[in-house]
Amino acid sequence: RIDASGDVGGGEILIGGNYLGKGPEQNATATLFDSAVSVSADAINNGDGGRVIVWSDVYTDFRGNISATGGSLGGSGGFVETSSKDNLQGQGFVTVGSGGLWLIDPRNLTINDGGADTGAFSGADPNVFTPNQDTATIDKDSIENALEGGADVTITTGGGGTQDGNIVVANAISVNLTAGASGGTQTLLLS
Repeated sequence: RIDASGDVGGGEILIGGNYLGKGPEQNATATLFDSAVSVSADAINNGDGGRVIVWSDVYTDFRGNISATGGSLGGSGGFVETSSKDNLQGQGFVTVGSGGLWLIDPRNLTINDGGADTGAFSGADPNVFTPNQDTATIDKDSIENALEGGADVTITTGGGGTQDGNIVVANAISVNLTAGASGGTQTLLLS
């Protein structure tokens, strides 16, 4: 567990690099974010949620939980990026709350309904996931939950690389926006 929450605003957590891999920090080749991992950059009372970046140059496997919500007495949601320059596998959950933004930035991406991962686990200790193709996948439930929680979600394929940057919506995304924390003003952007 990594916690950078604060009374008047969330902090910053960088895992594997900075925004779009462009910060001064060294970038990780691969970032494995296990389902048991929990990261928080929440504003507890007043203030905006913080900033959480999960990045890799080659491969990101995101399965855990990230929270960057605004304060209970006021404040907007924070900013979360779960990305890879080449290959992102995403089945984790992100909560940024009303006014927050979740940026997903792989190359090619398929949005599916809990489909099979494009790779295999080693079965050793540690149990390392290794992709066997470039195409990224993300479970549509992760996107639906973020939108219904009041967050805007952006899925961008980035620039460069050898893939075309296609986004395929293999299973419909169905969201009840009026149930969301911001009263139905959330946005899903595919770019």
